[in-house]
Amino acid sequence: MMKRNPWLRTNRHRSCPVCHKNDWCLVLDDDSAAICARVPSNNRRGEAGWLHRLRGSPRPVATRIERIIQTRPVRNWKALSSWYQSQIGSSRLGKLAQQLSLSVGSLSRLGVGWATAADLEQVKTRCRSVGAFTFPMSNAIGETVGIRLRAPDSFKWAIAGSRSGLFVPVDLGHPEQLLIAEGPSDTAALLDLEFAAVGRPSCNTGKSLLTMLVKSIEYVEAVVVADHDAPGKRGAADLASQLVVYCQSVRVIAPPEGIKDVRAWLISGATHNDIIQSVQSAAVWRIAIRS
Repeated sequence: MMKRNPWLRTNRHRSCPVCHKNDWCLVLDDDSAAICARVPSNNRRGEAGWLHRLRGSPRPVATRIERIIQTRPVRNWKALSSWYQSQIGSSRLGKLAQQLSLSVGSLSRLGVGWATAADLEQVKTRCRSVGAFTFPMSNAIGETVGIRLRAPDSFKWAIAGSRSGLFVPVDLGHPEQLLIAEGPSDTAALLDLEFAAVGRPSCNTGKSLLTMLVKSIEYVEAVVVADHDAPGKRGAADLASQLVVYCQSVRVIAPPEGIKDVRAWLISGATHNDIIQSVQSAAVWRIAIRS
């Protein structure tokens, strides 16, 4: 006759009296002892775990085992961006400027660099054949928090781990008027038109960062330059309604009919005075007070 095994496997109806879990452990059918797979004792029972006698001795206290989670080290975005800037070379920067119809100077002010295919492989991001142009992104206090990439075929993405940030020229300073564009190339276009400008990641992002920036520098006037499409205008209005609390004057402008964005506006022949006239004719946003 087969002898009955007095050890019972724990389950959802019978938990371990030592660790209080319902799997892997064993309990005697009279509850006088347990073999716990988690809580150590002086009596190891092979791979099954540790023996704990429960009658005539105090119950063991289950100790919490902390799991150490390995995380990636924080990337030094500023150093990485500086390295890419050192690798671009005047010839490649000039070709990008020609492709975008922008000046080398405005692109340099935005810290544009170049990452080779090998560089992109090292940071474990999508590799686009020969490499990509790099655009550093900053938070509201000027810290580099990520890098946007632009392939020679105009495909855009970002290095893994990047946080969405603003495109800020190195010598922005503290002007009284700030123009806000969508993306780095439109920001460069405003720089070419001799305005103090920053760019946000897209028409629907960057609001909190821009609010912090405007609050910290106390601009007298903020001008949101929208793309000439419905999403761009909605995003500009949404941003303006938030900035109006912190600026004496907030205005929204867009390129004339038939012109997509501010870079296209520049290419079509817009001048500094054209932008000034557009700003002056735009309505000043007010804080809406509802009764």
